[in-house]
Amino acid sequence: MFLQKRSVTLMELLVGCVLLSTLVALAFGILGEIKNGHKVVDKERVDLAERLKLEATLDQLFLKIVLLKEEVAFHSDKDGGLVFVANVGATMDALFFDQVLCKLHIVNGDFVLDQWPDPVKHGVYPKEMKREVILRRITKAEWSFYVPPNPKFVVQNQWVGGVNDEQPPPFGWSSIWKPGYKKIPLFLKLELKRGEIDYAYETYLPATSYPLELAS
Repeated sequence: MFLQKRSVTLMELLVGCVLLSTLVALAFGILGEIKNGHKVVDKERVDLAERLKLEATLDQLFLKIVLLKEEVAFHSDKDGGLVFVANVGATMDALFFDQVLCKLHIVNGDFVLDQWPDPVKHGVYPKEMKREVILRRITKAEWSFYVPPNPKFVVQNQWVGGVNDEQPPPFGWSSIWKPGYKKIPLFLKLELKRGEIDYAYETYLPATSYPLELAS
């Protein structure tokens, strides 16, 4: 018995080509989704790293804020910046050690930290200045300052301002903190905006003039 060889018809060939092209298209689609997924993960990783850098930098700064009687000590300015004095301790720089004047603000779309030598020893805003970019492409920065319900505490060995000083709001959050207050609020909140991404930071200020009242 002889077996007759069967040839592949044109229709079968076309069906095979269609199936093969479909499989190739699906494979490229899956690879594209994987590539896009990697891009999303990389973007989220970068965003997380930037958030951690922002929080770490601000934590270190606000932990070292010192309370001074001079008006330059702690205040927000009309340009949306925050000015304060921090004790950075010993550094390799002969000018930028111990007490330094700091300003957090937006410059050319970047959220930066500017530092000057001790304002008490060298005067306010001397010529020497160094700048560190903390977060890039920032479109908006808003500060908020919190005063507790009872601001009439007096802490032993801590200066809390004079009777002739300008007084901050009696209670709640305020968007400005004037130099004339000569006090440091209890809590601080910073909100940054970059496109559709919002960065929020809140902290307790250890050098505050308003200590926490703990329940007995």
